[in-house]
Amino acid sequence: MRAVIYTRVSKDTARGRSVAEQEAECRRTCEHNGWQIAEVLVDNDAGASRWSRAKRPSYDRLAEILQSGDVLVTWEASRAQRDLAAYNDLRQLCTERDVLWCYSGRVFDLSRSDDRFMTLLDIGLAEKEVDQTRERVLRTLRANLEAGKPHGRNAYGYRVARDPDSGRTIGRELHPDEAPIVREVADRFLGGESLYSIARDLNERGVPPRQTNRWTGTALSKMLKKPVYAALRTHNDEVTGPGTWPAIVTEDEYHRLRAILTDPARKTSRGTKAVSLLSGIALCGVCDTPLLTKRHHQRRRPSYACTECHKVSRLVDVVDTEAERWIAKLLNDDRVRARVLQTDDTDAADVLAKIEAVRARWDEFAIEAADGNISARAFAQMESRWQTEIDALEAQLPTAEDPALRELVDGRTAWENMSLETQRDIVRSVLVVTVNPMAAEKPIDVRWRI
Repeated sequence: MRAVIYTRVSKDTARGRSVAEQEAECRRTCEHNGWQIAEVLVDNDAGASRWSRAKRPSYDRLAEILQSGDVLVTWEASRAQRDLAAYNDLRQLCTERDVLWCYSGRVFDLSRSDDRFMTLLDIGLAEKEVDQTRERVLRTLRANLEAGKPHGRNAYGYRVARDPDSGRTIGRELHPDEAPIVREVADRFLGGESLYSIARDLNERGVPPRQTNRWTGTALSKMLKKPVYAALRTHNDEVTGPGTWPAIVTEDEYHRLRAILTDPARKTSRGTKAVSLLSGIALCGVCDTPLLTKRHHQRRRPSYACTECHKVSRLVDVVDTEAERWIAKLLNDDRVRARVLQTDDTDAADVLAKIEAVRARWDEFAIEAADGNISARAFAQMESRWQTEIDALEAQLPTAEDPALRELVDGRTAWENMSLETQRDIVRSVLVVTVNPMAAEKPIDVRWRI
């Protein structure tokens, strides 16, 4: 008999086995039953519940691969489906093609009512487990919102606070190196110093920002307008009340900062209004200085040029076209779209459920270690692995993006219908554009900031 093995694992690896472990067990099942393995299909980082947005290309190929008389082999029922509607499609496919389904060492013929009942029960239990986890996480999120507990990734100036004994996340605390910088920037700006001057000083001192190569006045402006620094909890960009983490600025200082930075009469540029998409945004690949738009007497077409090292110059329309090509990618890249649109508690639930699952597994092993069933060395190794996994998952937690960016991504406003200033704000939020000398491998290097 011909066998097709299907393995799947989501990022929630703590709750099950890796695809390699699943495949090994499925191969043992095939060998025990004398089945010839025709193909092994693998989907990594792909959920099977109705809440999952991840695509499963290998699973979708089952309809092409399965033949009459085959047996589909999975590690357990939930590897194939945790969604009753999708289970019905799989059941119909297996019934129409006379395909058996084997999981957990048992073989089911879905043309038989008893086997349909048993597999339906297993899938129903798997779906119930997913729903219960999701509901529990959403309840926790709502409770955390009411209690003012932190949510999402930590802003510059903060880091995750962990329990010293278990290593579990317990909140948000001041970052010892970054928090003083936020305080300094706020004091200097409220004292009358320009953001451009502060940014230049930070760059000269070698103070590193988190996601870019250098500080800019625009980045500092966005930073100072964030309620998080006054320990204010937000939900969908609205302040909902006080937070439980330490403040870097007082609430009065926060309101003063916002009043100054959002004042329509405030002149935020040092010269005339920007006329190019990337003027002051694109960076020189030699010295990291923001490029400015220059018009040459003998040229009709303007260029972006470095006024610091004078080693980089490129036509404005060439660089703008490349940046807009990446903006177009934003609208077609499901991963990037998800990062932008995942701004509410419902979208964060999947990631938090995975974090909860890892921590639950961690707690189970901690009990085993306390009882002496696991060595301290082995437990320490597992702790390191789980902490790395939790850190990676926490990095996926959504952060609130600019409303204009969300309008662009969800299709409410077209790029060409936005004002130049709005387009520039979006570019600042999502792209890092570096213009290198022509001899470089990438004369124009564009990277995602999100």
